[in-house]
Amino acid sequence: MKQYSGLVTDNIGLSGVVGFLFTTQQSVLRYIVKASMLVLLNGLLLLQLLLWLLPEVPMLTDEVDLVAEVYTVVLFGPFFETLMMVVIFWIIGWFTKNLLTTALISALVWALLHGISFPIQGIINFFSFFVYSIAYLIWRPLSSWRAFGITSAIHMINNAVIVLLVFFLE
Repeated sequence: MKQYSGLVTDNIGLSGVVGFLFTTQQSVLRYIVKASMLVLLNGLLLLQLLLWLLPEVPMLTDEVDLVAEVYTVVLFGPFFETLMMVVIFWIIGWFTKNLLTTALISALVWALLHGISFPIQGIINFFSFFVYSIAYLIWRPLSSWRAFGITSAIHMINNAVIVLLVFFLE
């Protein structure tokens, strides 16, 4: 797999709001917190926009079993999906070594997978998985274990907040 070192965000127009995603020159905790906030803010705003534009879109209406959701969606899901993401990166790596292309293809794959049963979820998850992909690809040159942990943590935080919102707003 290509090492994505030396990426300069100013050269690709991504400095500013999301520029922090492309550097490991910060604490892991700070990276996780900022990336989680970015994913959550984007997801919630996009959900509101889609619900405003498409008021007839069916929403999930099942009752939430908090314990089951925490286990499957918050703990197991991000871990398993990050493992699968590594395999997807390996396959994409046969065709391109470009970080942004790899992240975009990965995000598209995950959006399609999440949108199979609930299309609006796929649309919302595209950006989330773009961020998860960037996180893994940027941190992997330092340590694949660290990259795995950071990516899983961002994903777990996102899912935990969503599960809690659904549970308490139900």
